Amino acid sequence: MYFRNISKVEVEQKLEEVKSLVKSYVGRGVILYLGDLKWLLEFWSSYCEQRTKYYCSVEHMVMEFKKLVSGSEENNKLWLIGISAFETYMKCRLCHPSLESLWELHPFEVLVASLS
Repeated sequence: MYFRNISKVEVEQKLEEVKSLVKSYVGRGVILYLGDLKWLLEFWSSYCEQRTKYYCSVEHMVMEFKKLVSGSEENNKLWLIGISAFETYMKCRLCHPSLESLWELHPFEVLVASLS
């Protein structure tokens, strides 16, 4: 899902799809693979510095995923999995609130040398 520059209506539709999926697996949970988080982590770190009073589709998505990750919506559970370079991940920790704390991220490091 690419949430940059889409309308609030489109964000709500996408989020309803995810919520419906999570609800359909009640008691078991859903793992959502987000792919490379570079765009999101870089956006979040720059967004934290210049917050505006205008609607931000990425912030909306981040906060709604926070509710799903924490299980606050009807005791459903969503786990997010994504990848990023270490430097990019460190950027997500600098903001307040950090994506690390919002989404309860737990980094798992894989050394590049071990991938061969």
